[in-house]
Amino acid sequence: MESLVQEPVEVEGLELLPNNFEWGVSTSGHQQEGDGWGRYPITDWGAFERSMAGFLAKHAGMSVDYANGTLTQDMWDRIKKEATVPNNYVSGDAAGWWQGMDIEDLNIAHSDIGLNAIRFGVESGRLREGRSFPLDHDAINHYKLFLRECKNKRMKTTLTLFHYTNPFWMGSDVWEKRDVVSDFTDYTNNLLHVLSDEFPDRIIIINESEIYTLLGWILGERPPEKKNDFIGAKKVFDNLIEAHKRAYDIIKKFNPSILVSSAFNLSQIEPKYNHFSDRLGAKVSDFLSNRLFLSRLIGHMDFIAVNHYMHNVKSGLNPMSGKYQSPQDEPRSDMGWYLNPQGLYNVIISIRKYNLPVVITESGVADARDLYRSWYVRETVNAIINAVRDGVDIQGFYPWSLTDNFEWNHGFWPKFGFIAMDRRDNRKRIARPSASYYSKIIAEHKRLKSLH
Repeated sequence: MESLVQEPVEVEGLELLPNNFEWGVSTSGHQQEGDGWGRYPITDWGAFERSMAGFLAKHAGMSVDYANGTLTQDMWDRIKKEATVPNNYVSGDAAGWWQGMDIEDLNIAHSDIGLNAIRFGVESGRLREGRSFPLDHDAINHYKLFLRECKNKRMKTTLTLFHYTNPFWMGSDVWEKRDVVSDFTDYTNNLLHVLSDEFPDRIIIINESEIYTLLGWILGERPPEKKNDFIGAKKVFDNLIEAHKRAYDIIKKFNPSILVSSAFNLSQIEPKYNHFSDRLGAKVSDFLSNRLFLSRLIGHMDFIAVNHYMHNVKSGLNPMSGKYQSPQDEPRSDMGWYLNPQGLYNVIISIRKYNLPVVITESGVADARDLYRSWYVRETVNAIINAVRDGVDIQGFYPWSLTDNFEWNHGFWPKFGFIAMDRRDNRKRIARPSASYYSKIIAEHKRLKSLH
């Protein structure tokens, strides 16, 4: 099977993007660093992995719905060798970013791909050994070194404060508790102080509040594994909103030049048929998935950070049933997600009413064979250009992810990286062809801007 995109780069309108457009890539703390191989877990996720690895391996199969429908036989045949092994679900050292591979991968991102920006996360489980402060000195120096290397390369930095994980000693249900907001506020304040002059250009306070709440308190698939706990979910919702607002105020007071947002997982959701139940169901799902958190934070954001992955087509009223099935002949990723990157255009236009700049902070495809990734990048860039033509201020594109990573409760088998990682050979790096394609888009943008 051949890739959907061939050389050369064919993207019209690249010159419409500004000179300082942020061509980046996205990573996260736990997914690139892992939880190590120590006797005790660092985070609540480390504890979850160790206790659930056998269960997740045993129950993997074609019938599992990875958020966009069950897998075909062909999809399952490609992943079952990894998906049925318990070790797949334990992060260990992940991509080795805590052992120095972060700087090596940063060099690849800058020198080989030509990126001028990167998004990464700090792992609070490494920074905080207990409730008291100060933060761990060695951990702070690790992140400061990374920020310094980015600045030396003149790369813009986007730092994520909370990306699903909590220090192990806090417990996985900490976001239900009343004092979590003040604790997170203190943590943010202390982190800013110890970063000293190594400040990031952007800060994402919380990554995907809606996904964190849904999978942890409603579906029970992730820590703290609570199902249909709507009372707990409401507490988490309120605390995440208040934590963002307070952290935003602290960051802007500390350094007004830092641009601040939280990241929202936004997808195009449309009715499968033109039936009343499908239309209403799509509206309900759109509100819960795309609007609930975002609308509450307007006034406490400098830009809107958009994570976008899949095309959702809703059947029926219940937002938790009738899993999305595309009526079109769209390609599907290794995770079974329907891929329609032009849906990003519709998502961007739907948030234009907020009159804020937009940064695409995640967008990617699990694609071990690298069949769709170049096409997906090209069409995503086309969607961005079309939105810019229609007056939206889009400041950057950070596709997921630089390297193959630990993909939460799916483990290592979903391959999102521009850089493949051979875990059998000391995490050997192998650049996929899509990395070269992305590099050529960036180079073409630079060439076109030089002509104007």
